[in-house]
Amino acid sequence: MRDYVCGYAPCVIMNLLPSTHTHACVLSVCSDPCLHPGDHLKDRIQPCVSESVKQRHLVSASFGTWIAKAAEWVTVGKYGAATIVYLPSQDAFYYASPASMLSAQCPDRTVFLGQFVIDNDSTPRILVYDLVRLRGVSCQDMPPRERYACLQELGNLLGSMCTLQWVGECKALSEELKAGKFKVPHEVRGVISLSHVPGKISIEN
Repeated sequence: MRDYVCGYAPCVIMNLLPSTHTHACVLSVCSDPCLHPGDHLKDRIQPCVSESVKQRHLVSASFGTWIAKAAEWVTVGKYGAATIVYLPSQDAFYYASPASMLSAQCPDRTVFLGQFVIDNDSTPRILVYDLVRLRGVSCQDMPPRERYACLQELGNLLGSMCTLQWVGECKALSEELKAGKFKVPHEVRGVISLSHVPGKISIEN
């Protein structure tokens, strides 16, 4: 049985990229397809976004980050000696490429959530901003701030292609984006607010 971390309405599966970006993600992040059964099959996550959220709803208590205009959701998990990548858009598992492999010191059954982006200089990266599972325990119902605090402690275990993404107050980030003060090397679609369920987000349109 599939154990989706996020699988309830109302939500819309994010389908942000043309197939060329998905193909670039596979080439950059993945190696061989992972076709064998295992615990990773229980860790599928289908990121979903709520209906439009107006600026007035981005109160100071909201905690989140930005989403790139061109982004492909990915999870990166440690299963024994293997690092396995899951692409929700393809519902497919792959063994990680050398650059996206987690450290041997990463705890077993720890799964990270991020977005694959290609920067303006054509550099591919995974921006990791959330935890799906930690040492085999689901992070569902854990407040976003607590998940991110755990993620910060594990940031040095990420592969060389992975970058720990900034997560903080949505209101401040939204104001900096509107004022042109916030700059990253790729186009930004908007601010996402995290919830108690990894992958279930609200986005400012």
